[in-house]
Amino acid sequence: MVWLRLLFFALAIYLAWRLLFPRSGRRREAGKWGRGGKPLPEEMKQDPVCGTWVPITQAEKAEINGETYYFCSRACRDRYLESIKKS
Repeated sequence: MVWLRLLFFALAIYLAWRLLFPRSGRRREAGKWGRGGKPLPEEMKQDPVCGTWVPITQAEKAEINGETYYFCSRACRDRYLESIKKS
């Protein structure tokens, strides 16, 4: 019976530890985080209108003739689409 008491005591200590020191929130998505918990750099694309570099996850996109173009804003995207229509 001593081993049962020890097992119960160890379980109580473990549960108390987990309550006092919980793990850090949500697990990070695989592939988006590097060593040391730092995010991996995102792929950047240059806006063809103003030249600003934009992360592709935050960029406005337009597909023209099967090619994807990335823009910093809707205004730049619309300006580019207008210039294509004129030419």
